Amino acid sequence: MSHVPTAGLRRKNRRRRSGTAAFTVVVTSLAAALLGWAGPTQATARPGAAEPATSAVSAAAHTAAAAPATQQRPAPAKPGATAQKPPQKSLRKPLRKPQKPAALSAAKVKALRATAATRAAASAPAKDIQATSCGGPLALDTVRVCASIADGASDTYTVTTAAAGDVLTVQLASTGDGFIDGVLTGPDGTDQLCSPSSGPTACPTGPAGTYTLVVTAVFAPGSYTLAVSSLKSSPCTALAASDLAFDSAPLTGSLAAGAASSCYALGDGAGSGDLLRLGSLPYELQGTVYDANGTEVCGLDRYVSTCALTGDAPYRMLLRDILAQAVTYSVAVNRLSHPSGCAALAPAPFGDPGSAVVSGTVPLGGAACRTVALPAGPVLVSLHGDESTSTSASWSLLTAQGTQVCGDTRNATCTTLPGAGTYTLLLGNTSTFDATPYVLSLVPLTATSGCAATAGTAYDLPLLHRTLGSPVQTDCQPFTGTAGDRIDLTATTDSYGDVTTTIVDPSGAPSCSTDSGDGSEQDGCVLTGSGPYRAITRSGSGYTGTYTLRVARLSDPAGCTPLAPQAYGTAPAGSPDPCWLLQVPAAGTYDVGGTGVYHQDGTRFCRKGAASCTFPAAGTYAMVFRPDYLDDTAFSPVFMSPTQTAGCVAGSDTGFGSGPVSVDLTAAGRRDCLTLPTASGNGLYLAATSSDGGWDPVETVYDAKGVSQCENEYRFAVCKLTGTAPFRVVLTAPHPGVYGLVVQRTGDAAGCAAWPQSPFGGSTGTQVELTADRQTACLALPASGHATAEMFDYTNTANRVNASVRVYDAAGDQVCSTVGSSTTTCRFTAGTGYTAVLVGTSGADTYHLVRRDVSATAACAAPSTLTVGGQSTGYTFTSALDSRCLRVEAAATDKLWLAARTPDAATGGTVLLVVDATGEIVCWQQGASCRVSGSASYVVAVLASGYAGTPIPAHVDTWRVGTASGWVPQCTDNSLSPDGFAPRGGSLTETATAFCGVMQVKPRQAFDVYMTDSDAAGTPALGLYSGAGWNGTGYDYAYQCVGNGAGSHYGCQISGSAAATQVVFLLSPGNTSPPVQYTMQGVCSSQCTTPRKAADVTSVAPASGPTGADNQVVVHGSNLTLGTEVALAHDGQRASDYLMAAPVSVSADGTALTVLLSTRDVAPGTYDVVLDSTGYTAGTRSTGYLPGGYTVTAALSKGGGPAPLTTEPAWLAAFLHNRPHPA
Repeated sequence: MSHVPTAGLRRKNRRRRSGTAAFTVVVTSLAAALLGWAGPTQATARPGAAEPATSAVSAAAHTAAAAPATQQRPAPAKPGATAQKPPQKSLRKPLRKPQKPAALSAAKVKALRATAATRAAASAPAKDIQATSCGGPLALDTVRVCASIADGASDTYTVTTAAAGDVLTVQLASTGDGFIDGVLTGPDGTDQLCSPSSGPTACPTGPAGTYTLVVTAVFAPGSYTLAVSSLKSSPCTALAASDLAFDSAPLTGSLAAGAASSCYALGDGAGSGDLLRLGSLPYELQGTVYDANGTEVCGLDRYVSTCALTGDAPYRMLLRDILAQAVTYSVAVNRLSHPSGCAALAPAPFGDPGSAVVSGTVPLGGAACRTVALPAGPVLVSLHGDESTSTSASWSLLTAQGTQVCGDTRNATCTTLPGAGTYTLLLGNTSTFDATPYVLSLVPLTATSGCAATAGTAYDLPLLHRTLGSPVQTDCQPFTGTAGDRIDLTATTDSYGDVTTTIVDPSGAPSCSTDSGDGSEQDGCVLTGSGPYRAITRSGSGYTGTYTLRVARLSDPAGCTPLAPQAYGTAPAGSPDPCWLLQVPAAGTYDVGGTGVYHQDGTRFCRKGAASCTFPAAGTYAMVFRPDYLDDTAFSPVFMSPTQTAGCVAGSDTGFGSGPVSVDLTAAGRRDCLTLPTASGNGLYLAATSSDGGWDPVETVYDAKGVSQCENEYRFAVCKLTGTAPFRVVLTAPHPGVYGLVVQRTGDAAGCAAWPQSPFGGSTGTQVELTADRQTACLALPASGHATAEMFDYTNTANRVNASVRVYDAAGDQVCSTVGSSTTTCRFTAGTGYTAVLVGTSGADTYHLVRRDVSATAACAAPSTLTVGGQSTGYTFTSALDSRCLRVEAAATDKLWLAARTPDAATGGTVLLVVDATGEIVCWQQGASCRVSGSASYVVAVLASGYAGTPIPAHVDTWRVGTASGWVPQCTDNSLSPDGFAPRGGSLTETATAFCGVMQVKPRQAFDVYMTDSDAAGTPALGLYSGAGWNGTGYDYAYQCVGNGAGSHYGCQISGSAAATQVVFLLSPGNTSPPVQYTMQGVCSSQCTTPRKAADVTSVAPASGPTGADNQVVVHGSNLTLGTEVALAHDGQRASDYLMAAPVSVSADGTALTVLLSTRDVAPGTYDVVLDSTGYTAGTRSTGYLPGGYTVTAALSKGGGPAPLTTEPAWLAAFLHNRPHPA
């Protein structure tokens, strides 16, 4: 059979259609192609029979078929019943639940409906497609295909129903780009019943007869399919009562693409007041239940699955596809009220649930049920799924009428049972993807079967050890208690897992309140109601295994041991008893070791974790050890008064000389105390020695009144003594071990190593050893042995920053520190002694420390010149502590450029610091230079950085760039413009170290500087600087030039908030190795006085070159600059994604640009030449585009062999290294 293209049919004139058989064949073939026909609609049921329809249709899109049943119960229509005409109701209900997928957009729905045909199989016969014409009589349950309808045109159909009070389902689906609308009117042609458009539409009708349906194309021509079914006249599959049982098979069937509906008659298995559940509906399928009068009872979809039947029986259910797609379905229909097919489940006892457990798998969209006889009162429901699906199973408890009493997706207590009776347990699946396994038990909390023996609540009773053998097991532990008791209830698993414990009274209600009444946070809970009370424990997250339980009375606690204040230096006796009665002799603050302390009524006095507790008066308090995890480990209480001295031993405050005191804290809870001879007003250095486990002790210093002066848990600290002498230091161990402690009085450098000052140069300074357990060392700076400003530095064997030098005055105030670095400067008072402490952060290491004068007395040479671009000062650094200095004298208004340069090719680098006349660091070079002003004298210190055994060459530039009168002549002699400047070339050497110019700029101007240079490794540094923002080391963000790629291009811009001013333009050697030849050119890019002209190419010479090479060529044309991008292209595509050309030179008139053209990875062939990525039409010459301008030839080879392997040139390698890379 010949295939007729859809487009050809759409060009037909609708008014001239032929009704011949030949045309019918053609359109039927087309309809099969449009619909992807999957055969007629099939609806099958669990054993039952098809209910006779009042009007049979031989060629129906919906055919009901079922196996013979034991009973047939037709559902005749009521005589004389006439359906009312309620307002039209859309069958596309809003999606409701939060787990659903996002709702389809209107455009997506339209697209799915338009392509419904292709989603169905094409192998079935198309016998049920009626396509003799667009318009005319339309048989029920038949899909009509209209291949073409003009914009604004209408097709008129007639549909006949033999039943009064019917409901017609109209499925109108556009299969083209146009919008299709419809109007259904009654037999008299006046009443508009409904307006079908996108999606199935339910149209209630009045009397039996013929109805008119007019279909119209709106806004555009199109095509469509149309089908109509009747609630009372279309075939309908009968369902028996047994079909609604939970143990019956689901309904299976199919809807053809474009079909209107499938119908099921519920028969006498469902009556008014019953509750039905519909499960496993596909996303696009919706169900609607009607009563005997054709009144809609409820709508169902994937997210609304229950229907309460109202109105008159019998009922019918229609299934409709909102997308008009071919769909095969398997739908479960169950009666929730008075359900059948549910096996019985016994309530589980406490302890081992035995066989009183239900388990299985709930299929996607499915359900499982059990009936269970429960007493009145709360019921604990334990639900467990496996690790991957533990949140997908759900449960509900229903009354016999199907009313849900409670439900959840996890363990929960059902407290809303209306009374004793038989309930339905419904198990569901909340997943939209997978089936879910489950295990579940129900335990009535009013029961006592399986409870353990009653336990006491004294603290000296053994802990209770229990085992959960099932993930849905619930344990019951009765205990003695009276309303008002505050109970300490703790349950912890003995391995990784979780359990939950709740206290209930005989009614099963929770009976222990955590409400303190005054908003305070308290421990434990207070018993309410009346006993006997039980602790109910259940598994969390499916835990099985052993757990430990404690139920003790926190108020007026029993089984507690009296405890008087302990002495220092002795280990407290351990005991399994966690409760101790503290005998507080007097008001004051006591060390309680972080254990919680309680009033006699059980309310909290001092929270758990607090190291000390302040008692307002003498008395008895309960100390209760409440660990996060219970075990039988003995507890060692701590109860010490900071005012006592019992057990203290005499200590020294000159530990730098005498060495550390060894403190044995291996016994749990032990505190050691050292009395100190130090007077009030002094300070203490506290330097701890770690235990073998690497732990540091905690030191707390108290005065004579027990007032804490300081607490330190680090290896080194300074403590200021402001209280009443004598003082004591108490040591506590975070972990058992042997520790050491050095106590040294501030202002006394006895025992500290001498630290002589070193000159600038290669001196290795003073050697200091730190060991793994002793991470501090002190050095003395005598009053007569230091300058008023000094620079510190250190190196070590590890060659990394793993320590700090901290300098203190006699009062213990820190003067300076190198924390985070190895270098800093300090300002000192002449004639005053200081102490430096080296503090390590890790293992053993050997350090060399130097301190050098950077004050006005420093012996530093003057630079040879301050002229911009003048000769640099060269150094070679030969050790890690090697350093040099220069003294720069200038007017305070001078603007100085001070920079240390190390070539990129060097191993290691340098650090440059600038110290002003007061000894303060005013700049630490991070960028190309340090720019300073405001002082009449500076010391420039240059230090080796990263020394690894190879000498480090460096050069220091010292330029006076500006004075009070403005920029110096070396700069003002070179006037540049942001509108662009011609190529300028020169050489940067160590005697001609800069190019300096000036430029008048205004806000928002921008320009590019393109450059070529002869250095393969480094890049010259370029910057713009204003007088107002001179001081600093990085960019001047108001006026800046930023390098791009390999540095051959700088983008310069003036911010919108910057002032119009004259700036200085500086080019310096940067990280190159002079001498360096350079050429640079400025090209305006924003706020240009004259618009920039497009570059053009007229020829390339030579016009060919081998592949895999860097071919030097000259591009001839106009408006060429060093920044003109040159690329090769073929068929509109660049030959390479990378930069293809590097500039070499450009003529002054911009007519000749010499570049290195890279043909690496470019295949031989003829290519177009494209400048600046300009747009073009392939093959047509235009500005910036030369078709066929360059030919890539075969690779060069030697002696007939293969071409030699090549690597990227330096410019390309630098570009590839610096270019942004995709993530």
